[in-house]
Amino acid sequence: MEFVPGKTLSALESGELGYKQALAYVAEVLEALDYANSQGVIHRDIKPSNIMILEGGKHVKLTDFGLARRASDVTQTTRTGQIIGTISYLAPERFLSKPADVRSDLYSVGIVMYEIFTGTLPFRNDRDDIVATMYSHVHDFPTPPREINRNIPEVLENVIMRGIDREPGKRYQNAREFLADVQALLGAPASPTPAEARAPKTFSPGSATASSDSGLRSALDRALAPARNRSDALENVLKGMIATRRRNYDEARDAYLVAMHELSAIGNEVEFAKTA
Repeated sequence: MEFVPGKTLSALESGELGYKQALAYVAEVLEALDYANSQGVIHRDIKPSNIMILEGGKHVKLTDFGLARRASDVTQTTRTGQIIGTISYLAPERFLSKPADVRSDLYSVGIVMYEIFTGTLPFRNDRDDIVATMYSHVHDFPTPPREINRNIPEVLENVIMRGIDREPGKRYQNAREFLADVQALLGAPASPTPAEARAPKTFSPGSATASSDSGLRSALDRALAPARNRSDALENVLKGMIATRRRNYDEARDAYLVAMHELSAIGNEVEFAKTA
């Protein structure tokens, strides 16, 4: 393996990183992700300690692909059900048993940007309660960065907030799209990517009839229903965990019972047993 001399982004002292340089680092991380994603690889553990600042301080490298997986074979957990990655930087779908994809990596980049420009994480608690942090990622809205640091331009705030939207469909959909906005902040034009040139053509809705489109939607709804129900159930499990931490046992019991009912309805015996 290549030896990379330097220090991680997490090792920087407060105030050591300038505005333009910070954006340049983020741009290089996104370029690395764009390449990895074009090869079908998802990182799954993006955080400051995995971003290495090279000697001289002008460039960074994205490191530690130890948790990376092929996009075609990636899940949010290990086989034993343990969530993979660093809690503070993980996308909310990772806590709800939904598959990770490139948008999950981009969410983590958004969290890193938030921390760089505000000096704090958007979802944290004073007691370092892991379950409470997970709950915040799923349910809470982060404080807008400009309310913490008034020197942040509004356009930068917009980029960060889009990056960490809890709905994957509202985030940047690929690294190149995110990179274009960061480059615009730097005053540099966005460049085309080979990955885009190789992208398959999209299906044209005009080539299908209304009835076949309706039938396709119905089939997709039926196919996705078990996954949606499982996601709803695990969200109730998470609510139960939070209520338990708060010693609100009646609320916790109710949440667990709802989750068990949902899991029983879809025949998921493993998750039902865990919840019970």
